[in-house]
Amino acid sequence: MSDNNSQSQENDIISMEVLIATYGEYKNGHGKSLAIFQSTMAIVSAISSCCLIRMIMTSKDRQSTTYHRLMLGMPVSDILYSWPLATFGAM
Repeated sequence: MSDNNSQSQENDIISMEVLIATYGEYKNGHGKSLAIFQSTMAIVSAISSCCLIRMIMTSKDRQSTTYHRLMLGMPVSDILYSWPLATFGAM
């Protein structure tokens, strides 16, 4: 019984050469589209974060409350994260 299980497991293993031959044409098929989409969304995110920073800085409370300080830190960190993504991988 265990001999049959080991044979079926050996038959289920697909070699790397077979996988490359079968799916090689699909490799990196959507890489350019994904990069454009990711960069566009990063630009939108950075612009939205800039608007949020502007709203916080023009409010009468500014950074006097913990809430406003946290709300200021989130878009700043978002801009720092989005900047490399927005350059289409140039950085």
